[in-house]
Amino acid sequence: FSTTSNSTTIVTVSMQGNLNNYNKFYFSKDRGISWSSALIDGNIGYHFIAYGNGFFVATGTANGASQSWISPDGITWTKHSLGTTPYYDLVFLNGFFITSDHNSKIGRSVDGIIWTTLTAPGVGIHSIIYGNGIYLCSDSISVYYSTNLINWTKNTLDILNIGAWLFDGTSFIILARTSNGSMKYTSTNGATWSSDMISLSIGISEIIN
Repeated sequence: FSTTSNSTTIVTVSMQGNLNNYNKFYFSKDRGISWSSALIDGNIGYHFIAYGNGFFVATGTANGASQSWISPDGITWTKHSLGTTPYYDLVFLNGFFITSDHNSKIGRSVDGIIWTTLTAPGVGIHSIIYGNGIYLCSDSISVYYSTNLINWTKNTLDILNIGAWLFDGTSFIILARTSNGSMKYTSTNGATWSSDMISLSIGISEIIN
């Protein structure tokens, strides 16, 4: 499941399962106490959902084609084509819905309907975060930074595998496994990083602020 919310509604989408829970958007108007579902016709594999600019947007596939689904309230949804490229990891950052195809493409949209395809800085990009006017993306080993999602610079951090990362409102934080053990990297601009050894086993997959 992938979940997002606005001030009145929580929406989640099923990414896998049986006929009882597949191809559904679930929504709650009472802070997650009770839930209702909207069944979407077709063989659809949902991936991720985000909220921004007054709309819920979900991306996934239908009959081999990539699709986006748009809703103003989490209840009524309309489908739009994204072509043949499957997109994943949908987020809303800096006024844009942003997604990647886990390969070499990044999709950017303000409304979830009209998308601009951008070239990712590497192959296997699957995570993008934003803060202090900077976008960061990663393929789990390399970290790239950009001010516009177009021109990217690669960092030379000692990283064997990224466990988790976030922007905490002030700084980017990366927890990673390195050649010297587990490390916490911190940066305010994506270019210059400080590092601290940590006593965590990097098997974690998410940190939250």
